[in-house]
Amino acid sequence: MHTQTVSAIEKSIANGKKVAEVQISTLIEMLMRQAIKLEGISADGDACALKNLQGKRVQKCVETLDVLKVSNARIKPVIFTTKWETFDPPPPPPPSTTAHWEFFD
Repeated sequence: MHTQTVSAIEKSIANGKKVAEVQISTLIEMLMRQAIKLEGISADGDACALKNLQGKRVQKCVETLDVLKVSNARIKPVIFTTKWETFDPPPPPPPSTTAHWEFFD
């Protein structure tokens, strides 16, 4: 399940979509808790091999998320707005006035 979430985050970042940093950090913390739980499990034989394999998977996910966190920070968010700026049309030019002078002799 976590590998799918990591893949989805990786895909978003690769497509230039910024992911909420808290989402990445929360997933890293959750995976680290799982790693700690795994360390506390005592196992022998095949169970030990499976435990080690799962531990490596968790570690790989954490390492990938660390790299993605840095890449994500470099993405500039795209801001869309629906408010359009409107401009009033320019005022019409003043009517041309010509003076008609009347001359008296």
